[in-house]
Amino acid sequence: MQGNDHPTLRVGRERSGRAGVPRTIARCGLLLGLLGCAHAPPPEPAGPPLLTDQEVLLRAQAIDAARLEGKLESLRSQTLQLLAERPDDPGVNFLAGRVQPEVNAAFTHHERALALAPAGYWGNLGTAEAYLEMGILTRANERLQRARAARGDIGYAHVVQGEIFRKQGKPTEAIAAFREALQRDEASYPAHRALGELLLQTGDRAGARQALGRAAELAHRDQELQLLLAELLLTDGLLQEALPVFARVTQHNPNQVRAWYGKATAARALGRTDEAIQDLEKVLELQSTHPQARRELAELLRAKGDCTRAQPLYRELTSAAADDLEAWRGLARCADAQGQVGSTLAAYQEVLRLQPADAPALARVRELLETIGARREPVTGRNLQQVFDRILVAVQGCHQRIYGTDPRIRPKTKVSISTEVTLEPGGRVGRVRVLAESGATPEMRECAVWTIRTATFPTSQGATVTFPIDLPLPL
Repeated sequence: MQGNDHPTLRVGRERSGRAGVPRTIARCGLLLGLLGCAHAPPPEPAGPPLLTDQEVLLRAQAIDAARLEGKLESLRSQTLQLLAERPDDPGVNFLAGRVQPEVNAAFTHHERALALAPAGYWGNLGTAEAYLEMGILTRANERLQRARAARGDIGYAHVVQGEIFRKQGKPTEAIAAFREALQRDEASYPAHRALGELLLQTGDRAGARQALGRAAELAHRDQELQLLLAELLLTDGLLQEALPVFARVTQHNPNQVRAWYGKATAARALGRTDEAIQDLEKVLELQSTHPQARRELAELLRAKGDCTRAQPLYRELTSAAADDLEAWRGLARCADAQGQVGSTLAAYQEVLRLQPADAPALARVRELLETIGARREPVTGRNLQQVFDRILVAVQGCHQRIYGTDPRIRPKTKVSISTEVTLEPGGRVGRVRVLAESGATPEMRECAVWTIRTATFPTSQGATVTFPIDLPLPL
């Protein structure tokens, strides 16, 4: 026997890999090992050992955490590099599927894991999740049962089981599955969150708060979860608990509008007015068209006595929605607080247009008209509206004549004229003095003065000429 047929070599092959035996002897046998083993073939390189289930589980949890924090890209690169080194490892193929951004790519890797270990846990679990995401629930359940048969002690499989039940419209079974998952792993964030969401849907708000609160402790970076918890606490009146959760979200993401608005709402309800004002201002800085922040900020500023800042906010609200009754009412109160009689009456005009029987508005209009010497007669929403309509027609008619004869006046030209009106006893106009003007021709100024003298009340509503300083004339 020569070369590779030497009997000692065969014995050496049979003993290859024995502990405590020198590598050359283990490979070639005693005799040829001592002589140098010149003709023995090189050993086949051993591949890296498979990742243990615990290693795969820890890496999967890290991937899920990175996804929540928006840092998945770096882990994706690391995982795909690991796959290149260990292409035949089912656990690594499972992880490669987990870092994919869309389900079809993930499914390909999970199928590879399943082909490498048909009865294994990771391939069956991965394909079960993929089928669940695709809505193929029967297949998802089949693969999941195989995964549970392989490793029934891992709690995450019960989370997937709960999600399958939830999609099947079986909330009781889903809740039981999520609780089973938590018995195996109390620190399972997905189980706590899924359980909390389902308890909230089924009306168990106390149970939902507890489960979502625990999930929030485990996943500080999950902003949607934090907001869900904070808004639940806010709705349930637990303001002291809600406020720090909203604050935590704003710290992690200063551009999160929902969090700033929720924080402002909680602070306002707790009587922390200055904090609520700052938070609402932040909301409007981030989203100038926020539907409620501008209104609430205006109300807080007015209640604090800061009508200088509140009044422009009310004007923006009424410009955006001419039928916004509460905005007109707030604007009237602000103008009244600052002694702006004409602006107060103009705003109350809109209040009475929208709600003619508004008793407080009618009473205040009567007081103001009597204060400035207007003719004493019953004031109702109807006859006050007639007054304002008559004024508007007069102003529009006057300017229409100018537009038709003066080519210097272009349509939509914005003209502003500030006037000082002096009233004689009885409320008649004694003098009209122009204090400032912008964009007005001499004819336009004369028209404005004429309108004030002849109309019952000067107004800027719907007209080109505006009167920042205005006083009402007698009815």
